[in-house]
Amino acid sequence: MNSPIMVATLIPRNFIPSDLFAITLHFSKLWASHKISIKKEQGWLSDQELVLLTQRETKKFTAIIRRYEKTLLLYIAVSGCEGKSAGELLQDIFVNAYVYLNEYDHSIPFSSWIYRLAHKEIHERLKSLPAKEENSEYNSPYQPMVERITSTLPDHNYTPTEIITAVMQLESKYRDVMVLKYAEQKSPTEISDILEISQQTVTSLILSAENKINDYLENI
Repeated sequence: MNSPIMVATLIPRNFIPSDLFAITLHFSKLWASHKISIKKEQGWLSDQELVLLTQRETKKFTAIIRRYEKTLLLYIAVSGCEGKSAGELLQDIFVNAYVYLNEYDHSIPFSSWIYRLAHKEIHERLKSLPAKEENSEYNSPYQPMVERITSTLPDHNYTPTEIITAVMQLESKYRDVMVLKYAEQKSPTEISDILEISQQTVTSLILSAENKINDYLENI
């Protein structure tokens, strides 16, 4: 049997859908209201099907935006960029995803591919931002991560701020795997795809990060 013929990639490099930027303008407000939802309905296309459809009809890229805007905003916020900076960064991620969509490797999940783009953009943005002290208030983007990490600790009496600080003081290679595992609930395979490292390295980094967090918390 002959291999299936891939759809020709028709997206011109210098073209952005006219409504792309209009859609991304409301990201910060959506984040603040927590009113975005991801709902699978009858006729829901897989990511790969949606990518192929977008390569035929560029305006369909807006569907990719709607599918990933909430999860990527949360990822950006937990990674250290919030407010206006988060909205601007999300827009940059989607623009890059649109421009490089023709280079998407169908051998890995699309979610891993777009998270990989997001990861790189976040690291570039964080380099240009001043260091931020963690607020003593319980910051909602961190809540799921804090709860999941707390459940793994022998002592559950640490405050959310202490746990957030313990994660944020890690070197980036350790912090990245912790955020992806505990905030984004990515599997070792997905983390491997996103960070472009082996699963063995992922497992090793997670174990080291957890040990470092325990050591930090025990000595505060």
